[in-house]
Amino acid sequence: MKIDLGYPLPLKAVAIALDIPPDDLPDITFTNIATDASEVKENGLFLAIVGERHDGHDYIRQAIQNGAKAVLAEKNTACHCPTLLVPRTTTALGKLAFVYSKTIPHRTIAITGSVGKTTTRSFIEGALSPFMRVHATLGNYNSQIGLPMTMLAMPPKTDVLVLELGMNHMGEMRDLSHICEPDMAVITNVGHAHIGHLGTKSQILKEKWDITAAMKSGIVFRYFDIPIINYDLPCTCYTCAIDHVANYRASTVKGLCVRFSLEGNTHFDVNLPSVTNPYLSASLYTVAVCHQMGLSNEEICQVLPQSRMPGGRLEEHTIKGIKVINDAYNASPESMLESFRFMSGLPSQKRRMAWLGDMRELGEESAMWHAYIGQALPTHFDHVWLEGEMAEVIAESALSHGMKAEQIDVIDKGVREETIQIIASQLKEGDALLIKGAHAHNLMDVAQKLINILQKEKA
Repeated sequence: MKIDLGYPLPLKAVAIALDIPPDDLPDITFTNIATDASEVKENGLFLAIVGERHDGHDYIRQAIQNGAKAVLAEKNTACHCPTLLVPRTTTALGKLAFVYSKTIPHRTIAITGSVGKTTTRSFIEGALSPFMRVHATLGNYNSQIGLPMTMLAMPPKTDVLVLELGMNHMGEMRDLSHICEPDMAVITNVGHAHIGHLGTKSQILKEKWDITAAMKSGIVFRYFDIPIINYDLPCTCYTCAIDHVANYRASTVKGLCVRFSLEGNTHFDVNLPSVTNPYLSASLYTVAVCHQMGLSNEEICQVLPQSRMPGGRLEEHTIKGIKVINDAYNASPESMLESFRFMSGLPSQKRRMAWLGDMRELGEESAMWHAYIGQALPTHFDHVWLEGEMAEVIAESALSHGMKAEQIDVIDKGVREETIQIIASQLKEGDALLIKGAHAHNLMDVAQKLINILQKEKA
């Protein structure tokens, strides 16, 4: 992971931010920061982070060879390079980002949720950008390392910082909130993602609400059915809902026309590219944020239809009448079922098929949720290909709920290339194929290879 700094940072300024005496340090200025020694550039600061698989301290020499002028580390490795020693590198990175952000007057909008946070962040960024100078989360930089790296890349003339906050362990959201201190927070939903680490949905709910931990005032947007667990929050809370009473409401009028109602006082109709639940949900939060940021209804109507789903999120490709739905970025029980509903809503499809990987970080509930997913397959699909540790669980559940054995293929990762070729040869005009699974399965690669083959063969 590497970023170019929003503006150059002197080594002594970094030391002061981290409460390290700067007196004996040389006059060095950094233009980039990296956690990967191979990505460090000239005039870079290398962060030696101790990870689960690798210890960054083992790569300090490589980082120096690639241009690092100094190192932020937990251990003294006697390298011939200025070294800032800290108790924990990731904590120091967060502190540095916090101090850096305070040098730039801006408002911070933070988004979290079990599903939809990347899409919502992308929509909000796109909607505000024509009217304000916006800096937003880079790629999937939403963790205890990625979030501060995004903040350190913020240009000096930034009006709004739009951040995506992710977590999979208790306490992480509170730490991220204290690093970025949101002025506005969005909680898109609370599902079962990461329940394997967090234990219960109640713990997930608490963790999501910790996005407000560092908020001293401001605004929180939540879906109407997300319970409030702290009524002493120093924030104004607004509810959002689709086809339900709320402060901000979205409801379909006809076709692609959607009506947005704002705090019960006003409403406007706008034609959107899609009215699927993920698109509508992200649009709703975008409308709410833009309204509170001072955009007029006319300005919101101007930018909202331009929003597009990020890659790997219900990304639709049509090749000679064949639809390939790349929803392979990640998977949770809620997002799986949502993608199934999307497939069933596709008009005039001859066959609906799916290549599904299993879901991760579900802990003791993993078998239960995979069986639940299998139960839904007969209603939505004519044929499925399943891979992963829980593929047999999904298959057995699908069979016991009416799917026939010839409609299910359990495949080994070792025969992926062969399976891609087989599926490509079997797809016909009018067919639709969904590709979805946990990020660890890298089904994004499967989707792209299949699309490439179809484009070549059907050309």
